[in-house]
Amino acid sequence: MTTPFMSGQAGASESTLSNPGFERGDLSGWSTTGTAFNRSVTNQPGWGWGCCFNQQGTYHLWGFAGGGDAPTGTVTSEPFTLTGTGMVSALVSGGRNDDQLYVALTTLDGTVLHKATGTDDEAYRRVTWDAREHLGEQLRITGVDRATGGWGHINLDDVRVGLDEAPDPGLEGLAAYWDFAEGQGTATTERISRSADPISYVFNNAVYKPNSDPLWRTKRQEDGVLSGALLFDGYSTWVTRAASQIRLPTDGMTVEAWVAPRAFEWGDEGKPSAVVNQQDKAERRGFSLGVGRHGVWQFGIGTGDAWYETAARFVDAG
Repeated sequence: MTTPFMSGQAGASESTLSNPGFERGDLSGWSTTGTAFNRSVTNQPGWGWGCCFNQQGTYHLWGFAGGGDAPTGTVTSEPFTLTGTGMVSALVSGGRNDDQLYVALTTLDGTVLHKATGTDDEAYRRVTWDAREHLGEQLRITGVDRATGGWGHINLDDVRVGLDEAPDPGLEGLAAYWDFAEGQGTATTERISRSADPISYVFNNAVYKPNSDPLWRTKRQEDGVLSGALLFDGYSTWVTRAASQIRLPTDGMTVEAWVAPRAFEWGDEGKPSAVVNQQDKAERRGFSLGVGRHGVWQFGIGTGDAWYETAARFVDAG
């Protein structure tokens, strides 16, 4: 499946920051407020009741280590000049809260340019920001923890400045694009931000059987776009991306997905099974693209004051 929204790897030691991956074993090069990040630099590979962080190198910043979920505060890097490719990336994990819990790329006065929250998971994923319009400027990385309840912590590691590849020029105009080209594994990379999004699967953490990865079709050239495709139904398998991580246009957009459906839902209560879902129909906001009863495709979008839908019957070109 390919799902677009229209509209180089390198080690932390190469970064312009003096302690980008906390490999000094402390917070040198970083300043803090509050207590959330006190004593949070750790070399622990797992969190005691689970495993693994998959940090880069030995040390990383585990927001829970210094005092659990209750403390609040910030951790901010020394200034750095954005050079190289103009891309900035970091490993981020921890709690999910767009407003109270996040890692941000900011200007020197604290203006947030990009930010990412966790996914209620301790395992790191890479978040990549396109900051090319700020090449030559001085910027900072800031971790913010204002959350105090369950999952009230954020984790950070391996900040890279100007090292990751810029987006493919052929993808210009896209707000987000998943091609599911991995063919295996529990994460898929969104090609615009180059951030790895976790694939939620019912048997990632199985109860009555051994853990197993999501289901992928075998890669075979003769299968064309189906080769290596991820098999998912939105119930046992799905991919989630926080809305705050995608900048959508305000004047218009296109949502597109390549799908090979195996079965259709009954369309209970007239609701389609969403393939791309960013809707809050009750609040008349967001959008969704999905398939309803007997293969009727439906697209819905909210303007804030109304919810609009259009439908088209599935046509088998074979």
